[in-house]
Amino acid sequence: MFHLRSRIGYSFQEPLLLPYLSAVENISYVVSPLSSLSRSHLNDKATKLLVRLGLSERLANFPSKLSVGEKKRVDLSRALLKEPMVMIADEPFSSLDPQTSKAVMDVLREYVEKSGILVYSSTNPLDSRFASRTYNMN
Repeated sequence: MFHLRSRIGYSFQEPLLLPYLSAVENISYVVSPLSSLSRSHLNDKATKLLVRLGLSERLANFPSKLSVGEKKRVDLSRALLKEPMVMIADEPFSSLDPQTSKAVMDVLREYVEKSGILVYSSTNPLDSRFASRTYNMN
Protein backbone atom coordinates (compact mmCIF):
# COMPACT_ATOMS: atom_id res chain seq x y z
CA MET A 1 0.00 0.00 0.00
CA PHE A 2 1.30 3.44 -0.95
CA HIS A 3 1.72 5.87 1.95
CA LEU A 4 2.58 9.44 1.01
CA ARG A 5 4.40 10.07 4.29
CA SER A 6 6.82 7.24 3.55
CA ARG A 7 7.73 8.82 0.20
CA ILE A 8 8.56 12.31 1.50
CA GLY A 9 11.42 13.13 3.82
CA TYR A 10 11.51 16.43 5.65
CA SER A 11 14.26 18.05 7.66
CA PHE A 12 13.13 20.96 9.79
CA GLN A 13 14.94 24.26 10.22
CA GLU A 14 14.79 23.67 13.96
CA PRO A 15 15.50 19.95 14.45
CA LEU A 16 12.70 18.07 16.16
CA LEU A 17 14.36 15.31 18.15
CA LEU A 18 12.89 13.23 20.93
CA PRO A 19 14.79 14.24 24.10
CA TYR A 20 14.74 10.77 25.67
CA LEU A 21 16.34 9.00 22.67
CA SER A 22 19.99 8.96 21.60
CA ALA A 23 21.09 10.25 18.20
CA VAL A 24 20.91 6.75 16.65
CA GLU A 25 17.59 5.99 18.34
CA ASN A 26 16.10 9.29 17.15
CA ILE A 27 16.66 8.05 13.62
CA SER A 28 15.97 4.32 13.75
CA TYR A 29 13.06 4.25 16.20
CA VAL A 30 11.18 6.99 14.38
CA VAL A 31 11.77 5.44 10.95
CA SER A 32 11.07 1.81 11.95
CA PRO A 33 7.24 1.97 11.68
CA LEU A 34 7.65 3.17 8.08
CA SER A 35 10.25 0.58 7.10
CA SER A 36 10.29 -3.12 6.38
CA LEU A 37 13.83 -3.33 7.77
CA SER A 38 14.52 -4.68 11.24
CA ARG A 39 15.40 -2.23 13.98
CA SER A 40 18.96 -3.61 14.22
CA HIS A 41 19.45 -3.11 10.47
CA LEU A 42 18.06 0.42 10.78
CA ASN A 43 20.45 1.07 13.69
CA ASP A 44 23.35 -0.08 11.49
CA LYS A 45 22.27 2.16 8.61
CA ALA A 46 21.71 5.09 10.99
CA THR A 47 25.14 4.61 12.53
CA LYS A 48 26.86 4.55 9.13
CA LEU A 49 25.03 7.70 8.05
CA LEU A 50 25.89 9.56 11.26
CA VAL A 51 29.53 8.51 10.97
CA ARG A 52 29.63 9.88 7.41
CA LEU A 53 28.27 13.15 8.76
CA GLY A 54 31.01 13.41 11.39
CA LEU A 55 29.01 12.26 14.41
CA SER A 56 30.86 9.05 15.27
CA GLU A 57 31.57 10.34 18.79
CA ARG A 58 27.93 11.40 19.33
CA LEU A 59 25.94 8.26 18.45
CA ALA A 60 24.79 7.59 22.02
CA ASN A 61 24.31 11.25 22.99
CA PHE A 62 20.89 12.61 23.80
CA PRO A 63 19.76 15.83 22.07
CA SER A 64 20.53 17.92 25.16
CA LYS A 65 24.22 17.02 24.69
CA LEU A 66 24.31 17.88 20.97
CA SER A 67 25.10 21.24 19.40
CA VAL A 68 22.59 22.86 17.05
CA GLY A 69 24.62 21.71 14.03
CA GLU A 70 24.82 18.15 15.36
CA LYS A 71 21.06 18.09 15.94
CA LYS A 72 20.60 19.32 12.38
CA ARG A 73 22.65 16.41 11.02
CA VAL A 74 20.67 13.89 13.10
CA ASP A 75 17.44 15.39 11.75
CA LEU A 76 18.73 15.20 8.15
CA SER A 77 19.82 11.60 8.72
CA ARG A 78 16.37 10.63 9.93
CA ALA A 79 14.79 12.04 6.79
CA LEU A 80 17.34 10.34 4.54
CA LEU A 81 17.12 6.95 6.23
CA LYS A 82 13.52 6.66 5.02
CA GLU A 83 14.92 6.72 1.46
CA PRO A 84 12.14 9.04 0.31
CA MET A 85 11.33 9.89 -3.29
CA VAL A 86 11.37 13.58 -2.36
CA MET A 87 13.45 15.20 0.36
CA ILE A 88 12.57 18.69 1.59
CA ALA A 89 15.18 20.38 3.74
CA ASP A 90 14.66 23.73 5.42
CA GLU A 91 18.05 25.43 5.85
CA PRO A 92 20.09 22.18 5.77
CA PHE A 93 23.42 24.03 6.04
CA SER A 94 22.54 26.41 8.87
CA SER A 95 24.73 26.11 11.95
CA LEU A 96 27.33 24.11 10.00
CA ASP A 97 30.93 25.04 9.28
CA PRO A 98 32.11 24.89 5.64
CA GLN A 99 33.73 21.45 6.00
CA THR A 100 30.61 19.95 7.59
CA SER A 101 28.41 21.65 4.98
CA LYS A 102 30.42 19.87 2.29
CA ALA A 103 30.02 16.51 4.05
CA VAL A 104 26.26 17.07 4.29
CA MET A 105 26.11 18.07 0.64
CA ASP A 106 28.06 14.96 -0.38
CA VAL A 107 25.47 12.79 1.37
CA LEU A 108 22.59 14.77 -0.16
CA ARG A 109 24.19 14.62 -3.62
CA GLU A 110 24.50 10.84 -3.31
CA TYR A 111 20.80 10.70 -2.41
CA VAL A 112 19.93 12.70 -5.56
CA GLU A 113 22.13 10.46 -7.72
CA LYS A 114 20.13 7.45 -6.50
CA SER A 115 17.07 9.10 -8.13
CA GLY A 116 15.87 11.18 -5.22
CA ILE A 117 14.60 14.72 -5.55
CA LEU A 118 16.00 17.30 -3.15
CA VAL A 119 14.35 20.65 -2.53
CA TYR A 120 16.03 22.88 0.01
CA SER A 121 15.71 26.44 1.18
CA SER A 122 18.48 28.73 2.26
CA THR A 123 18.92 32.37 3.13
CA ASN A 124 22.65 32.13 2.42
CA PRO A 125 23.42 32.85 -1.26
CA LEU A 126 26.59 30.72 -1.02
CA ASP A 127 24.47 27.61 -0.49
CA SER A 128 23.32 27.85 -4.11
CA ARG A 129 26.69 26.39 -5.11
CA PHE A 130 25.22 23.00 -4.25
CA ALA A 131 22.09 23.42 -6.38
CA SER A 132 21.45 22.36 -9.96
CA ARG A 133 18.66 24.92 -10.19
CA THR A 134 17.85 27.94 -8.03
CA TYR A 135 14.82 30.12 -7.53
CA ASN A 136 14.98 33.44 -5.72
CA MET A 137 11.99 34.51 -3.67
CA ASN A 138 11.29 38.04 -2.56
